Amino acid sequence: MAENNDKPRIIETASATTSKDNENSGPFAYIITGVSLGILLVLTLLGTGCTSLVLASLAADSGSSSNALSFPYDDLEKDLDTDLEDLLERYYGNPNGSSNKGSKSSQESGFAEVADVLDFSLAPYGSSIDNEVSANSYAGTPAEVRDFVRNISETDEEYTRQLVVLLDNAAKKEDERTAKIQEAKQLCSDARDAIDKIEVPKLEQDQNGDVAFQLESGKTEAIKRWENMADEIAMLDTTSTVNTKDLWSIDDKVVDATSNAGDKLESAMDAASKL
Repeated sequence: MAENNDKPRIIETASATTSKDNENSGPFAYIITGVSLGILLVLTLLGTGCTSLVLASLAADSGSSSNALSFPYDDLEKDLDTDLEDLLERYYGNPNGSSNKGSKSSQESGFAEVADVLDFSLAPYGSSIDNEVSANSYAGTPAEVRDFVRNISETDEEYTRQLVVLLDNAAKKEDERTAKIQEAKQLCSDARDAIDKIEVPKLEQDQNGDVAFQLESGKTEAIKRWENMADEIAMLDTTSTVNTKDLWSIDDKVVDATSNAGDKLESAMDAASKL
């Protein structure tokens, strides 16, 4: 005869058990839970208090007219701007390799020696028509127009390179300064004539003459660039001091003519590509 086993079967799950021994676990689990919750509550209150103190301190500082934090920040920002300007001038605007005497804003009025002016970041050192005409603008442009623009840009680039060399020598060699500046003046005249001889192409598709007009306008601005450049160099052909206000006025005209030439030539190529 089979033995009758009346012992209850214990069922264990992840969340509960039917074992009677579970009743003997005691209050220890509840104590641990209570202590943990208490510690968590204390840490939360401490964190909230610290955050409030920090925010209050920042609010008080920002509301003060003599904010102690603002002055160091402003000074640091100015120093960084100055350092950046000096770096750009050293690598892009000052091919002579000598230290620049100051920013343009500090040279806008007054007088300066020719040797010092040659150390300024003048337009001949850092501007050219080629820099103003993007490579993408040539895409889809008829060959005649493309060749014309490249001819203008390359001619301007070559004469600009020669001009920078002359000014560089004038800055480094005092005994040759006058001669090099006079050579630079003649070079500007030669560049103007070389660009003037470049003929504007005629396109059969350009019925209203819009492309031709813009090409001619770009050429005119390129010529104006070198005329202004000649005026700027002429100011250095002196044994006296240079009026820096007049110098920068002409320098701005060189920059404007260069930018305008690039814009006109790009517009002409864009119009030609749509014919």
